[in-house]
Amino acid sequence: MPGLIALGRKYADSGLRLLFFPCNQFCAEEPGTAAEIAAFYVNQHGLPASCLMERGDVNGDATQDVYKFLRSADLGGAANGPIEWNFTKF
Repeated sequence: MPGLIALGRKYADSGLRLLFFPCNQFCAEEPGTAAEIAAFYVNQHGLPASCLMERGDVNGDATQDVYKFLRSADLGGAANGPIEWNFTKF
């Protein structure tokens, strides 16, 4: 993740925006409250707070709208089926 954050900073002036969508569906890696998740990403890793979205589901009945969109778009790769890892990049 530090590499992604560095990439976001490097190209921010060119319009690149990285969005992080925490999810606890993968080995319970993000079980904390919204404040705990923010502290981890923003305080410990330097992620701009505006890049951190609300935790939600990426698979199943409660899938967030952004993942429904990614699957409906013709993006290939991970978007064509269930998302298998919480650090999938699109």
